[in-house]
Amino acid sequence: MFKFDKIYKGGSMDSKLEILLKKLNIEQEQYKYFNDGKLLKIVGNKEKTNYNFYIELNTNIPYLLLEELNKKIKKVYSEFKEVKIVLNVNNIDTNLLKEYYVKLIEKYSKKSPLIGSFKDSKIEYNDSLKIYVHNKVEEMKLDSIKENLEKVCFIESVENILI
Repeated sequence: MFKFDKIYKGGSMDSKLEILLKKLNIEQEQYKYFNDGKLLKIVGNKEKTNYNFYIELNTNIPYLLLEELNKKIKKVYSEFKEVKIVLNVNNIDTNLLKEYYVKLIEKYSKKSPLIGSFKDSKIEYNDSLKIYVHNKVEEMKLDSIKENLEKVCFIESVENILI
């Protein structure tokens, strides 16, 4: 029997998301972040080794909760090579945006220490994330992670602003 059968069968998408959260053993108090959320689809590759769980949410969730989701889904479905949560977010909670930004900068600064210098950079959000940099070298370094910032922070564009 395919392990995802219980998620696919019956109920609205909201109930499918709830089934997934229960299966991942997410604490009930965290469910508030998934109000109006939907499990849109589960997409696997031909070889049935990689799966993406597409979830639509009204707003972004705390970064640590997203990390917890991804860790738990990998553990629960450990027989697959790669399993991950892909969030589609309708509205950006700008209070959480800084948290995402800082965590991503910390992650990439392990590979490239210069990126760590952007952790305390001034940022603004108005339809795009604006990051203030001091020179062209900083701008070029930040460009190297721009695509990941857009993806992880659920935004359409990142702009570097020279000051």
